[in-house]
Amino acid sequence: MESNHFLWVSNVCGLISFSISGFMTGRNHRNRTSFLVAAVLTCFGGGMFLRDMLFIGIFPSALIEREELYICAVNAILLQNEAIRRPQEFRYITKSAFYKIAMLVMDALGCGMYLCSGINKGILYGLSSVLCVLAGISCAVGGGILASIWVGVPLRKVLAKDLLYKSMVVMLSIHYYQMASLGTDVVQAQIATISLTLILCIARALTEYTIHHSNEIFRGTAIIQNDPIFLFPKMREVFFRFTYRGIKQGKKIFPYMRYPIRRYSRHMLPH
Repeated sequence: MESNHFLWVSNVCGLISFSISGFMTGRNHRNRTSFLVAAVLTCFGGGMFLRDMLFIGIFPSALIEREELYICAVNAILLQNEAIRRPQEFRYITKSAFYKIAMLVMDALGCGMYLCSGINKGILYGLSSVLCVLAGISCAVGGGILASIWVGVPLRKVLAKDLLYKSMVVMLSIHYYQMASLGTDVVQAQIATISLTLILCIARALTEYTIHHSNEIFRGTAIIQNDPIFLFPKMREVFFRFTYRGIKQGKKIFPYMRYPIRRYSRHMLPH
């Protein structure tokens, strides 16, 4: 009974976190109803369009039992109402540490739960091993990809964004399918996968936090130096180091040019 309660809580957390993240994705779009569509796509797009319709070829189950669909829509509408009525408080809450930690935990629980449910349904309908893994991946991250495409983000940018998170989902999908194919108890395998997803998400967040703060010493600093290699002695090279993910932007300034030449490169982060 406790295991079933844990899975139910993980499902509810996933529904809430996916609807909130979908709402935040579509909130700044020009279309007034984009927040609602993005929230629904984030929650059910991967399960409805990719898993049910593309891989399995059945009518989407989310449109048959529509309780969770209604909950997602109502949650997005309430969030939009609060964002319009009290924008300052809404902005303060979404930038607070409590909100980020809560979203991290709920998103990890929901990602693990959706991943397991996608693979279980693929196994139930007799899909191959590759399609079962793809069904789990689509349920975990496919909805977010569809929501980003809906609001106008190019596909290449969507696929290139947060590769560590997507790689983690792929590895966990393969791991859970192997556990299920070996005859492991389904409930225990789901609990183990969800717990492992939570641990990996927390480790990923701590890694990004450490990298961000280790590079904080470069904030607001610039190194201006003469370069004796080139023929122009008055040429200067200015390096601006940003604090996020170790991106270094350089500007080559020539005396006979009106605009500088921008250059981007990566540098090692100090630890």
